[in-house]
Amino acid sequence: MIIFSVIISLFSLLFTQACTGHTGLAAVDRPYKKDLQEQRPTEALEIIPDIIPDVTSIKIRVLLEEVPTSKNKKIVLKSDNGFVLESPSGSENTALFQDKELCISNKYNQLYLKCKDEKYRRIKNNNVEICNSSQCVYVNGSKYQGSITLILDDTRNRLLIINTLDLEDYVYSVLRSEAITTWPMDMLKIQAIASRTFAVFSKQQANKKNKNKNTFYDIKNTNYCQIYKGLHSFHHLRTAVNETRGVILKYKDNVALTMFDICCGGVVPGHLRYRDSSKPYLCRTQRCTHCKNASFYRWKQDIHHKTFLAQLKSNPKLEPKLKNFGDKLTDIQIIDKDKAGLVHKIKLIGPGKHVILAGKDLKRGFKKNGMRSTAFSIKKTKDRIVAVGNGYGHHTGLCQWGAKALVDNGWHYKKILNFYYPNTKLATLI
Repeated sequence: MIIFSVIISLFSLLFTQACTGHTGLAAVDRPYKKDLQEQRPTEALEIIPDIIPDVTSIKIRVLLEEVPTSKNKKIVLKSDNGFVLESPSGSENTALFQDKELCISNKYNQLYLKCKDEKYRRIKNNNVEICNSSQCVYVNGSKYQGSITLILDDTRNRLLIINTLDLEDYVYSVLRSEAITTWPMDMLKIQAIASRTFAVFSKQQANKKNKNKNTFYDIKNTNYCQIYKGLHSFHHLRTAVNETRGVILKYKDNVALTMFDICCGGVVPGHLRYRDSSKPYLCRTQRCTHCKNASFYRWKQDIHHKTFLAQLKSNPKLEPKLKNFGDKLTDIQIIDKDKAGLVHKIKLIGPGKHVILAGKDLKRGFKKNGMRSTAFSIKKTKDRIVAVGNGYGHHTGLCQWGAKALVDNGWHYKKILNFYYPNTKLATLI
């Protein structure tokens, strides 16, 4: 009964029926100590303590989901050992729950907790961090390490679901989605270093933005960042993480932006029109053909021209341009392509009219077939649209299938990283 009395005494500090505004992010970074003696990289690397002093204290805030507040969202959390609910940073308010399951709902732009008495009580500040005493917590059926923060962002009318966890645990989880688990260990190490560096770079960018406005997360769970699906059971991936623990890539004195894609298709990133000259390591001028045996290196897609037009028109962003185009396509022409071979503008020609679209819009026309990149040629036959292209992705940074081929050919993983990110150096956060 002692725990129960503690719950009752603290409950009113976290929950209320009254309306109060959002005031900030829940506390997240609580460093803890570990013995790293056996987990540090085996080779001496340059130490960069001015970036982040201790890898054990680095927490990464991952945006799992972003939901409009106009939609009612129910979040079901499960834990074997109960929960601790904490109020926003700067406050010591805490409530303990022995329940193995909690239900939190977004209703009427407010957060509510469903209690044992089946009544809903509003969470103060529309901001709460949910911790647990076990190793993981389930959120709507998916398993995560660390804590979960729920925030109603009043400025954008969004409910944010954020998972905060140790950087190395995050890298371990990301490897399941961003690598093939049967790849050689050196390839997994390459991906671990690239994914860790990308996460640290993203965290730094979020910290810079936070000087001007409150930034609630460091990185998103999307294809534009890194796919993160929480905890998994591919335990051998821990070896790749532990043997590269704290290791990142830097360029001069800065953390590198380690972009990567599936297959570059032989496209030279230094020839891209919209390359970032401030990051020369992303402007490689040496062609990679190491991915030539991958199925994505050269691909072909074709679709009936009426289906093609219908799928383009079904996209809300393109529908205004194509509204009066009709349902007949007489020709299709590329009118702007850069030195790297990426298509930037394309012309759709119909009876007595034409429409100019961006090259990336063509992916929407093949959305069910799946155009792999904007490095393609295209033509119209009698009744079909045929596209032939190279690569899968944005053609910048690490080519995963190329790197895997180099591992198979005996290249050391450090040499491979230097090939895809020229003039960068390995460094450690410890």
